[in-house]
Amino acid sequence: MEVVNARTAFLSNYEVLSLVQELDSDALAQGTYGDMPANQRAIQNDLRTYLTSKHVDACDQTAGSVQHLARGLAGFGLRLTRTEKLQICNQMPTELVVLYTIIENFEDRLSDESASQILALVRESQAQAASELATLRPAPSPSPAKDGPADEKQGNGKEQEEQLFLPEEEAEPDPWAEEFDAPEEVDVEIDEVEE
Repeated sequence: MEVVNARTAFLSNYEVLSLVQELDSDALAQGTYGDMPANQRAIQNDLRTYLTSKHVDACDQTAGSVQHLARGLAGFGLRLTRTEKLQICNQMPTELVVLYTIIENFEDRLSDESASQILALVRESQAQAASELATLRPAPSPSPAKDGPADEKQGNGKEQEEQLFLPEEEAEPDPWAEEFDAPEEVDVEIDEVEE
């Protein structure tokens, strides 16, 4: 395999999540999801799991909010590199300390006012995404009260929510885990040092 154009474009976490979801829905619609190589399914499942986790903001973004943030960051011109802009889009810093970790030589390149503008831009983008997502996601309906054991067997809907993602195949054992797992009982003798 030959790499034709290395790094032709950078993708944000939101764009990668959108692509993975689109590939999955296309494969399911065409009925070819089962024909997909197992390693590709595993990578897509791992990506989806990571990008929808609590510490990643990709699932709380929209195309409009990412575009708003990218256009706003473009206004800072040469003061921010492409990778710094991408990290700001991915990490969505709302605190100055996080912004310091993203931008190299922060004190030399940006003023406190510029930093405040970037943080305000991130907050605007988050607010825009929240309002767009609120219109897309239906309001949660009140859950019915439990009457007894019959309702417990039916479940409270949480199991159905967890099945929104594609089913994973049986997990293969991790070959590295055995190598690094310590035995349960380890007898360690400590040699006493004579003084």
